[in-house]
Amino acid sequence: MLKGFETANTKLDRAAKKRAQVDAVVQDHEAAQARFDAAKTALDAVYAELTA
Repeated sequence: MLKGFETANTKLDRAAKKRAQVDAVVQDHEAAQARFDAAKTALDAVYAELTA
């Protein structure tokens, strides 16, 4: 019976680690998206100046 609990705890630990990894990837993606949006805004401003 104890072995079953150990296996369940191991599975829960693995799931928690995977969630943490996914959260890290999502945060990296959101940061990259914010950098892209800022660069696009700056590029649009430069383009608007050049074509005005």
